[in-house]
Amino acid sequence: MIHQLELACMKKLKLIALVSLLGVLSSCISFTSKTEVKLSRQSINGIEYTFANHATFRKVSIFFTKGFQLKNKIRFFGMGRVIEKEITQSDFERKIKFKRRAFHIDNVSFSVNDQRDRIDLIYYLTQEDMRDSVTFVLIKEKDDWVLSHRL
Repeated sequence: MIHQLELACMKKLKLIALVSLLGVLSSCISFTSKTEVKLSRQSINGIEYTFANHATFRKVSIFFTKGFQLKNKIRFFGMGRVIEKEITQSDFERKIKFKRRAFHIDNVSFSVNDQRDRIDLIYYLTQEDMRDSVTFVLIKEKDDWVLSHRL
């Protein structure tokens, strides 16, 4: 009988320890996801242009390790047909000064050249207290628009 009581107490203690451990572990793990749409509109030489940027930021923290993921899609209106492209997280990381850290897109802007075969997409970024701007270039090649990694 005493042996059965000891076994029952041990099971309860194991359960309490497991629940406590899960509580500690869950307090060390966090996940956030945020989606934002930024718009920039301009009328240039009587033509209405709109640059729409759709970004999803995901941050995860597990103990002392932090991760960051960005999904960024653009739509550009005003060039006859809608231009849709994806600018990846690694595209941004190649251009920004603060490497391998989470950042936030504060604002977007653009410019179109007179020949209408080049679009500069300008991003204003913040990471903690640092600010930066990066420019991506869309170049018209025949009937398609290509994201150029030069600039």
